[in-house]
Amino acid sequence: MSTFDRLMGRADDRLFDVFGDRASYRSPDSLQEQPGITLIISRNVEVAGADGVFRVVQLLAELRTSEVGSLKSGGLITQGCHRYRLDERIRTDGLVEYWSLLPEL
Repeated sequence: MSTFDRLMGRADDRLFDVFGDRASYRSPDSLQEQPGITLIISRNVEVAGADGVFRVVQLLAELRTSEVGSLKSGGLITQGCHRYRLDERIRTDGLVEYWSLLPEL
């Protein structure tokens, strides 16, 4: 692991310690369950697409790849009494994945 990766990993650890909430993930087929993950949910975030056009993502989740492994669209995130479906992977930096969420009612 490079010095840069170690520094970014420590920065991510601090970010998730301060702003993260405990949650669990269940795969769309319910075969994979991961309790004890940490996520950060942001609201009304502008993101740029591959075409350079900006769009607003109503609910954006940040999840550490070291905690969640492989995520799939349609997976269920439970955070406290809130439930969300993973909609679309927006991007990843190799350490953190960014996903749009759909609230489960």
